[in-house]
Amino acid sequence: MDVLAEAEKYTVDSNEVVEFKMVKSVADLDNDACSFKPEMSHQIFGQQETIFGYLDLKIKLYFTPGRLFDYVNIEYADKVDPDQFNGVEPDNIMEALKKVYTFEMNTSLDKFVTSIDKEPHFKPSGELIHSFKHSTASESGAPREKTYELYSVQNLDSDMVSYLSRVQPFLLWYIDCACFVDTDDDRWSYFFMYEKYQNDSREVCYALVGYATVYKYFTTPFTQPPSWRPRISQVFILPLYQGQGLGPRLYRSICDRFLGDKEVVSITVEDPSEECQYMRDYVDVSACAKLPGWGKQQLLKGYSPEMEKEVFDKLKLCKKQARRVYEILRLGATNMNNTVEYKQYRLLVKNRLNAPHQKDVNYQKRLNRVLKPEEMKTFSCLDTEQQRKDKLHSEYKELEKAYLKVLQRMREHAFEN
Repeated sequence: MDVLAEAEKYTVDSNEVVEFKMVKSVADLDNDACSFKPEMSHQIFGQQETIFGYLDLKIKLYFTPGRLFDYVNIEYADKVDPDQFNGVEPDNIMEALKKVYTFEMNTSLDKFVTSIDKEPHFKPSGELIHSFKHSTASESGAPREKTYELYSVQNLDSDMVSYLSRVQPFLLWYIDCACFVDTDDDRWSYFFMYEKYQNDSREVCYALVGYATVYKYFTTPFTQPPSWRPRISQVFILPLYQGQGLGPRLYRSICDRFLGDKEVVSITVEDPSEECQYMRDYVDVSACAKLPGWGKQQLLKGYSPEMEKEVFDKLKLCKKQARRVYEILRLGATNMNNTVEYKQYRLLVKNRLNAPHQKDVNYQKRLNRVLKPEEMKTFSCLDTEQQRKDKLHSEYKELEKAYLKVLQRMREHAFEN
C-alpha cells in the first residue's frame, strides 16, 4: 500500500467539510438556503486547515436562530486504521470543537428538533436601542420587508455569559486572529442585532443577525469625570445576512449610542480588517457629506481646523479617520479629468503618506554627509529615492482604489439608518 497516497485520500479541507445551518423550522433541516460555509478554520483545526483520517467527511453544526441551541453531527464513509498508518490516529474532531465550544455540545437530532419549538420563549437581553425595517430581495426576487432590533448589554449575568459562549465561536470561523473577550472585565459593552420574525405558528421569534463589542478605553483615568474612547471591535454579521447593508446599520447605531456622552473623546475601531474599514468609510463618509461645512467648495479649499472641529462635535470621529474621510470626499469633489485638479489631489494624499518616511530620508542624508561610500554599503537596506517613489505611488494607487470603491457605493446605495 502506498501510505502517502492513502493518507492524501483521507485528508480533507476543513473549510469544505464544515456546514453551518440556522434552523427556524423543522423544514429548514433540508433547506440548503439556510446553510453557509466557514471562511477559515485554522483557529479550530490548525494552520493547514485540514482534517486527517476520514473519507467523505461531513461536519454539521446546526443552531436555532435565537437561543443558538446546537446540534453537531460528524458523518464519514470510512475511517483510517492506525495499524495501517504507522500508529497515526485520525484527528479527534470533537476535541477540536470542544476547545472552542466550551458548553456541552448536543449530538441528538431529536433533542434539537424539540428545541426549535422553544424559540418563541427566547427574548433578547439588554436595552433595545434601535429598531428599523429593511427591505431585501426574497427568493422569488420580490422585495421583502423585515424588522430588525439592536440591543445593548452593559452588565453580564450568568445567562448572558452562557449565551456569549455560543455567539463568540462564530468569530473564529470568519475573522482572522479573533479572540474571545474577557467577560470579567466590566469595561466591555456588547451589541446584538436580531431579526424579529414570526414562525409558522405566527409566534414572535428572534434570530441573531450580528454582534459587536466595544471597549471603554480611558484617556484621562485620573480626572473627574474621566474622559474615554469607545473602541469598537469584532463587528460581525452572520453570512446569511451579509450583503444586505446591515453591517453599516450596526456600526452607525453603535456610534450614535455614544455621540451624546460628553465624556467620550472620540470613537475608534480596533485594527479593522479591509472589509470592516470599507464599511466604516462608507458610513462615516455618508455622514460627513451631510455636514454644512463639508460642501464641495470647502473640500476643494483644503482640510481646515473648522472642518475637523465640526466632524468631531457632530460625529466624534478620531483624527485619523476624519482625515481619511476628508480625502475620500475630496476625491469625489475632484475632476479626475482635469490634469491640474487631479495632480493637486494626488500631492495632497502623497504628502500625508510620505510624512512618516521623511525621517528615513533625513537620516540617510545625514549618513551621506559623514560616511564614506564604502561605509554606506552597510546601510544598503535603506531604500533609494526611486524605490521610495515607487512605493509611494503604489501605496497611493491602492488607497485611491479603496476610496473610489466607497464613492461608488455611495452613488449606488445612499446610506440610511
